[in-house]
Amino acid sequence: MLAVGQGGGGPFTVLSYKSPGPVPIGQPVYNGHTGNVLDFDFNPFHDYIIASGSEDASIKVGQFRNITWSSFRF
Repeated sequence: MLAVGQGGGGPFTVLSYKSPGPVPIGQPVYNGHTGNVLDFDFNPFHDYIIASGSEDASIKVGQFRNITWSSFRF
């Protein structure tokens, strides 16, 4: 899996690196942060869970297979 940012650290999407080419039309984009996304990482034990941290002082943990998010704000 590969996470791709859109325009300078804001919204991002998750794609398979096994399918090169343009981003498919209608690909879900994760736009839950109000600030720039500074970092993200995949869960090493669960293939479809990703966490992202943002300038808005929030961390979002999402299951990108079902497009659900839980938000933790510090």
